[in-house]
Amino acid sequence: MPGGYWREFKPEFIAKDYGDQGGHAGYRAILWSSNSPGTFTASGVIQFAEENDWPFLDSNRYSIEHMCSWFYNGTAVFPLGFDGLDASTEGADTYRCFPRWPNSAVVVYKFKTPWMTVEEEDWKDAYGYAVVSSNGQNMALYHLWGDRANLVVP
Repeated sequence: MPGGYWREFKPEFIAKDYGDQGGHAGYRAILWSSNSPGTFTASGVIQFAEENDWPFLDSNRYSIEHMCSWFYNGTAVFPLGFDGLDASTEGADTYRCFPRWPNSAVVVYKFKTPWMTVEEEDWKDAYGYAVVSSNGQNMALYHLWGDRANLVVP
């Protein structure tokens, strides 16, 4: 199951786990939460991802003000579409799959996954994103894969 191994990453801190892993397309959104600062670190997240064949590509910092601009139809979202993370578009229905967690300054880590996305015969790499709050108390994972024509959006 694409991205399913993330359930083994600090499972005692999983607060929410959403997803639909259909036969030809799917999505996953997981939220981890801890009361202790520094529970989630760049080195821990990157090491776990790379041990599971998700090579680290890059990272970006986002302020709370920037994160708070990510909305779709009045709902706070993580703007992940078939082209990857892109908050510059007017919105895609895939955004509904990804609640925006956490609501703070974050670092977003981008990983190449072994999966692909397909939209109108356009094949692309599917990326996974780990979002870690600046205090290391919260982390979210977002992943979208497969053929757009087969994705069941909530």
